[in-house]
Amino acid sequence: MASGSSELDARGHLDAATTLLDECAALGALRTPGAALRPGWLITAGFYASLHAISAYVVARHGVQVVAHRDRTEWFRSFPELAQERFPFTSLKKQSEAFRYYAAAYTWDEADRSVAVARRIVAKWSDRARQALAPRG
Repeated sequence: MASGSSELDARGHLDAATTLLDECAALGALRTPGAALRPGWLITAGFYASLHAISAYVVARHGVQVVAHRDRTEWFRSFPELAQERFPFTSLKKQSEAFRYYAAAYTWDEADRSVAVARRIVAKWSDRARQALAPRG
């Protein structure tokens, strides 16, 4: 599993999304004036939680695994139900990349807003993934 999320099945993606949201809460609880923890880590954890929730849905509903990063970009075009998430997801991705690659500074308020977006994405698409995984009868 160390080589990437493409090895996860839908349930593995759901577990990863939940774990990452839990980490957002734990990181947020560590905020104190002058702390070394930077808010960008919450944004990054929120982005990856969203990525795993959407991945869980696509694997469960459409049977499609990730082969390359660009595959996820294509999902927003290929699966019309995901189109409404393109902007929020892409915004989280860009914020995470700006923090990780360019040391962009974010405030705790900005991180809180981004994590709220991530929580909404995770709740919606995790629920839909679970519905797709449920036995039909």
